[in-house]
Amino acid sequence: MERTWRWFGKNDKITLAMLRQIGVEGIVTALHDVPLGEVWTREKIHDLKTYIESYGMRWSVVESLPVVESIKYAGPDRDEQIERYKVSLRNLSAEGIHTICYNFMPVLDWARTDLLHANPNGSSNLYFNYAEFAYFDIYILQREGAREEWLLLSSLHTHSVQPSPADEECADCVQHHCTGHIGQLGATMHECVLCQFLSLPMVVAAAAVVHTFFVCTRSRVQCRPALPALTLGAVAVRGPPAV
Repeated sequence: MERTWRWFGKNDKITLAMLRQIGVEGIVTALHDVPLGEVWTREKIHDLKTYIESYGMRWSVVESLPVVESIKYAGPDRDEQIERYKVSLRNLSAEGIHTICYNFMPVLDWARTDLLHANPNGSSNLYFNYAEFAYFDIYILQREGAREEWLLLSSLHTHSVQPSPADEECADCVQHHCTGHIGQLGATMHECVLCQFLSLPMVVAAAAVVHTFFVCTRSRVQCRPALPALTLGAVAVRGPPAV
């Protein structure tokens, strides 16, 4: 067994020196500075691999080698992008890196609503909040039928309902009270997934992802009467404040 750690590159506030100090042996990372769809050259791979090894660890896992959208929806440059992907795989193998992850989800490699969720002990972690994602789907994406489908999903949750958050908190991301946007490869960390979606060109594909989710679940749940607020778990989603 090897003790590995997900590391987001040289701009990560958790440094390799810190990881080595706590006994990490292998690093899980990617070439975050290479544009999406470009070949990972042996030179780039070798440079990062050597940098990791200089701290007494090895580059154990690639997470991830991104699959571009045109491969997923069979766009006109699909075959060219597949060939580039194969070259990147070969280059990684030539540098001795053989464990490579990828995600095949449309639009985003992965999604969270908070990349710096604060815990009572002062630590932070990634976090996904269904209510915040529902807010995006209903009020920002404004997908047809979104509110009714989220009400359908809410019937799966039986937790006690607490008071809704203040309207100004609900509208926080709409008003962009955040710090920057996340790039396609996550080079700039950002705590708000709603703004991640807004910064991407394929909002239509995002709607398709959400729609597919509900198509898959509709046959297993029954809808209940409309509620005054969309309730998911212990959080209720409300519309944006009047302006």
